[in-house]
Amino acid sequence: MGDAAMEDMERLNPAVQGPGGGGHAVFAIAEGSSGSAGAYYPGPREARDAPWWRALAGLVAFCAVMGIVAAAKADKRIVSSPEFLLAPAACARDGFRPRQLLGEFDEYDAQPLEGGTTRSLALWMVLSLLLPLGLGLLWLRAWAEQAHRMLWFSAGFHVGATLAAALLLFAAGAAPGGAVLLLLAALVAALWYMSRAQAELCARLLSIAAHGLRASKGLVGLALSLWGLAALGVALTTVLGAAAYANGAPVPNPLLTGARRLVALPANATAADLPPRGEAYASVAPDRCELDGVAVPCCVWRTHPLASAYLVVLAAAAIWGWMTLAAGRRFVIASVVAQFYYAPAGEGPPPGALHAAVEHATGPQAGTVAFAGAVLAAVEALQQAVRAGSRGDGGGSRSGGAAGAVAALFCGAFRCVASLLLALVEFLCRYSLVWAALTGQGLVDAGRAVTGLLKRNSLDAATVWWMPGLVVGVTSLAFSLAWGALVYCIVAAATAGDTGSDGSGAVTTAALGALAAGVVLQLLGALLLDAVDAVFICYARDRDAAAAGGGGGFCAHPEVAEVFDAVAPRPPGVAPGAVVTQPHGGLVYAGRQAGAV
Repeated sequence: MGDAAMEDMERLNPAVQGPGGGGHAVFAIAEGSSGSAGAYYPGPREARDAPWWRALAGLVAFCAVMGIVAAAKADKRIVSSPEFLLAPAACARDGFRPRQLLGEFDEYDAQPLEGGTTRSLALWMVLSLLLPLGLGLLWLRAWAEQAHRMLWFSAGFHVGATLAAALLLFAAGAAPGGAVLLLLAALVAALWYMSRAQAELCARLLSIAAHGLRASKGLVGLALSLWGLAALGVALTTVLGAAAYANGAPVPNPLLTGARRLVALPANATAADLPPRGEAYASVAPDRCELDGVAVPCCVWRTHPLASAYLVVLAAAAIWGWMTLAAGRRFVIASVVAQFYYAPAGEGPPPGALHAAVEHATGPQAGTVAFAGAVLAAVEALQQAVRAGSRGDGGGSRSGGAAGAVAALFCGAFRCVASLLLALVEFLCRYSLVWAALTGQGLVDAGRAVTGLLKRNSLDAATVWWMPGLVVGVTSLAFSLAWGALVYCIVAAATAGDTGSDGSGAVTTAALGALAAGVVLQLLGALLLDAVDAVFICYARDRDAAAAGGGGGFCAHPEVAEVFDAVAPRPPGVAPGAVVTQPHGGLVYAGRQAGAV
């Protein structure tokens, strides 16, 4: 295992021996070949997977052109004033002439708050939405400096929240539900206890990832820009979708035309004109439409079949584009964090690291990013289909007796297996993209290489699969709730003496603050998890190389060395890797081989 990894690196990276033939295993961080498996390759890189970005660009261009055509032919009334369907001739055809929908909306007489209370609440609402940005930076710093405490706080919160829910159910008299949650809390506590070693590794990886994000200037800003671009894309997709939806025509409500009996009522109809009670009927009067005595819309909108097909293509393009932006963010973060990982102690990524990563993602490896986006989009679509299927056949076992129960059991097992396989494909795609960002390989080649790496580090890979996302999500939730509670206490105290204040404003402001904090922490959490993926790949590759070369980490950062020593301790007397210069330039790290002089 270790010998194969070392032979692979010796074959792909000629600079595996130090200057003068000394006994050092050398890992290039500034020079190498596009196939180098153990170090970041800065370039120049070859174009990879180019047909994929061309396909994405062509699909986006097609959707844009057809959206413009659809907007030119759209019936804009269905978007701007859909009440036109209630007009007398909206869907008049074949003697079906409904007039208007029966029923009126009661107007809500809102009582405005007093001026002082309104201004005070507005100020606190603005602050509750802006201050979570600072909370997010503090949260990121806590992961960098107190990762172990954050992780075990997450574990305690996880177990405590489950236990508290169980006690609440017991107090409410729902003993069976409380017993289930109590058992679940015990299982969660046992899982955390048995995963102590993996939790230690996870905490250290999260700490390194947070250090890397904080040391990479401009990386968070770039990620926010990508999210802004994604929001703009969603807005444009909504506009194009509305234009396509407006290509159609109003038709009679099928609930009315498909009724057993259609009754035409005069304008001055009375109860005597209605069918006998209990008989299914639909009534169409000059001023209303009813189905079994209940008011229903007289007309509905039917989109043109070609417009419906375009909406499907537009949705596919939007999902692919969204996932491609997410893949591009992960690619750039992996590139920059990997350079931080291999940078000399006390230093961040080299100057221009972010610019070079963006150039790679939008230049020679744009196809790789688009390819990964297509895979992730397909996985997301299939996952949604599996979830929709699980919701749609909930009554199968009740309606089919024993046969239905067996069928439901098999369907449930199939959904579990399908969900697991899709999650595995997503996991491999993520790490393949990280490997491609480090080495310059295409997605398929990177997938082959990273699969072997993950196999050789299967236990740690399984840990990184589930634990970082869980602890980041739990701490985000806990910090958001704590922020909401703090905002409520401050706003309630600040507005206690205001006239007209009933406490609802403080609740609303706290809810908005907690929501804003949750959004900010989730965004930063996504960056942190992307960085963890990159750190884990670098760490696993170093671990393979250390097993082949006799020990020693290949990073000069103390926090990285601590992670390496936690799982692959350095043999006694072996010094950590040193920073040396190759004969033809370029920094490298060296770890002394066993028995070398």
